[in-house]
Amino acid sequence: MFSKSPLKFPRTITFRLTAWYSLILIASILLLFLIAYFFMYNSIKEHDKTAILSRLRELATLYQTGGPELLERNIRINKKFHNTSRFFIRLADEHNSTLFISLPYQWAEFDIKELE
Repeated sequence: MFSKSPLKFPRTITFRLTAWYSLILIASILLLFLIAYFFMYNSIKEHDKTAILSRLRELATLYQTGGPELLERNIRINKKFHNTSRFFIRLADEHNSTLFISLPYQWAEFDIKELE
């Protein structure tokens, strides 16, 4: 029925070229994906780091200016009017007892006692 046996098909030049082309294509796509992932990961990490340091500087300035009362009042006002609290903020004393805590809604299930 068939002029060529099934065992001779993988030995043909057409099959070999198709296999090599497929392997090169898959490897190229994988490499491109890894490079894109690496750049996106670093970009997001740098953006998050910048946002955290900016907020930390802002809170440190508030604390130095008016102490824990001003810091707590400012955090409560921001939480009330901006309706978004992206940062977990905990103010502790020298004995690691919590004086003030502000939790984003995503952290509702977090056990605070693990910090003390």
